[in-house]
Amino acid sequence: MELTDHNKESLFDGGVLAPLLHLFLHNDLQVKTVATKALRNLSSLKTNGLEMIRQRAVRPLLDLLFHHSIHTSSLWEDVAAIIMQLAASTISQDAQTPVLLLDSDDDVFNLFPLVSVTQPGVQQNIIQTFYVLCQSPSSSHIRTKLNQV
Repeated sequence: MELTDHNKESLFDGGVLAPLLHLFLHNDLQVKTVATKALRNLSSLKTNGLEMIRQRAVRPLLDLLFHHSIHTSSLWEDVAAIIMQLAASTISQDAQTPVLLLDSDDDVFNLFPLVSVTQPGVQQNIIQTFYVLCQSPSSSHIRTKLNQV
């Protein structure tokens, strides 16, 4: 189901993130898949993406990517797409304090090897994530870390 930006914002303002993250962490693959699709849909709105980062929704997504504990290629691609959309939301921030997608150097080092995965959708999203991050407020930090890889 495709939502308008207004509906995405209203759902997000209504507190849908916490229950979706709870479902995302669920062991049942079907529940996890539905929650991931919803998170992907909501994260396409930049204001929602920034708020997802502020509310620490990035960590469970990155953990799932880094530990390769995703059971289907479509789920892995959806999680990579969410990360890319969250990265895109950091580009045109008006905030006094920039919101950073990646909390640590380890996040950069763990995300970079995913550029070479064999699934084209995942690979494309990870490459786009780095492209976007190199245009964000954290670009100098990201570039420095990428040069160390």
